[in-house]
Amino acid sequence: MGIAYLIGILLLLVSLRVRAPLFENWARGSARTAPLIATGITLWLVASFAFELHVIGAAARAQPGPAWQRALPLALLTPTWKPNADTTPYLGTIVQLFAFSHTALLVALAGVLTRLQAGVWFVRALVLGGGAALGAEAFFASIADADTYLYVAHGLSAAAYRPDRAALAGADAALAELWGRPSLPSAYGPLWNALERTVASRSTELGVQLQLFRCVGFAAMCASIAALAAMRRTVAVALFALNPMLWFTYVAQAHNDITGLALVLAALALRRIPAAAVVLVALAGAIKLPFLAVGIVVFAGAPNLRTRVLYGSAAVALGLAFSAAFGGIEYVRALQHVVRVTGTQLPLALNVTHATLALLGLAGLAVAVFARRFAWGVPWSFVAFGQYSCWQYLGWGIPYALLDGTQGALYLAALPFAQYEVNLAFDYTPLYLTTSALLVISLAVTLVLSLRHGRLTAESRHPEPAEG
Repeated sequence: MGIAYLIGILLLLVSLRVRAPLFENWARGSARTAPLIATGITLWLVASFAFELHVIGAAARAQPGPAWQRALPLALLTPTWKPNADTTPYLGTIVQLFAFSHTALLVALAGVLTRLQAGVWFVRALVLGGGAALGAEAFFASIADADTYLYVAHGLSAAAYRPDRAALAGADAALAELWGRPSLPSAYGPLWNALERTVASRSTELGVQLQLFRCVGFAAMCASIAALAAMRRTVAVALFALNPMLWFTYVAQAHNDITGLALVLAALALRRIPAAAVVLVALAGAIKLPFLAVGIVVFAGAPNLRTRVLYGSAAVALGLAFSAAFGGIEYVRALQHVVRVTGTQLPLALNVTHATLALLGLAGLAVAVFARRFAWGVPWSFVAFGQYSCWQYLGWGIPYALLDGTQGALYLAALPFAQYEVNLAFDYTPLYLTTSALLVISLAVTLVLSLRHGRLTAESRHPEPAEG
C-alpha cells in the first residue's frame, strides 16, 4: 500500500509539470483498417479475460481453508490470498501479465478510435457485443470477494451498523465464520444499507444472494455506460464497456462503488440541470461518503465561481443531511469502529504517505472547483480517500478524469495495470516489484528533470467534457 501511495504522490506532482501524451499520436493505419483492428482487440480482451478468471478461480479453489470456506458457493478471494505461493509459483505473474496486456490493448483501442474515427454504429456494436461478453464472463465467475459476502451479512442483519444484534444461522452461518460474530459493522451509507436489505431478502440461498448483488453491479455498469453515451464520449464509452478491470471489480466481485459511480456519472450527464445533479451526487454520498468529495467536480463546469461553490456545497450538505437522518449517530460510530480496526498498527511511513496523498487529492479537487484547472495525475490520488488502498477505489477518479479533456481515456485505459499496482492481493511477484520500482524511479527522474529544465505546467482547462 505504501508503494501505491508513493506512486500516486509522484504521479500527481509530475502531472503538474509534464503533459500526458495524446492517443491520436500513437495510432497507425487507416480508417479502412480501424474496424478490423478494433475487432481484434475486443476479441482478445474477451478471450484473455475468460482465461484470467479461470486461472484466478482455480487458484482460489485450491487454496487451503476450513471446511466452511471450501463449502462457500463462490470461491473466496481474500486479501491474504497469495497465488504465487509455493503451490502455484507462476499464477500471480500470469494474471498480472494479462492485466498489463489489457492496458496496452485499451491504449491501442483508444488510439484507433481517436485518430481513425471508426463509425458510431460500429463502435456501438463493438460496445454491445464485447461489453455483453465481458459482463457475462464476470457474472458467472466462480470467485467472489469477502466484501460481497459482507453485503449479504449486513443485509440479513437487523441493524447493519450494529451487527451484534443479529444472529446468522443455517446456510448463512458461514458468513459468521468469515466475518466473525459480531461481524464488522457497515461503513456504508444508509442508502446502500437499504439496498443490501432489499437484495438479501429476495432469497434464502447464499449463492442466489451473491448473484443478486452481481445483478446490482451489472445494472450499475450499464447505467454508467449509458451516462457516458449521453455525454457523447465515444472513446470513453468503449474503454469503459470493454474494460476487464471494471467488470471484474464491479460485477464478479460486486463492489458497491459502482453504484455510487453510476450516480455521479449520471449527475455529470445531467450537469445542465443543476438540481438533478445535486440530488444525484447527494445520493452517491449516501452510498459511500467519499463520493461527496469526488462528486463535487461535477459542478466544475459552471462558468461562475459562486454557482460552482453553491451547487457543490448544496450536494455535500444534502448528502450529509440524508446520512444523518437515516444513519444517525450509529453510522458515525460504525465508521469510527471500522477505521479503528482497519487502521491499527500501521507503520508511520504508511500513515504519512496515505495522509499526504489524500490531502493532495483534496487540494486537486479544490483547484478544479475554484479555478477550473485540472491535472491528469489528480484522480490517481483519490484511492487515499478510503481507509486503505483498494483497487475498487480507482473508480472514484473516473468523473474527474472525464472532465480533464481527453485524459479520461488515459485514465480508463490504465486501470487494468493500476489494479495490481494499488492492491497487493497477488503478493510481491517479481513482476510487481519490477514494475513498481521502475514506476517510482521513472516518475522521480521525470519530476527532477522537469524542475531543472523549468517545464511549463501541464494543467489543462477543460471544464466541459471533450469528445474522446
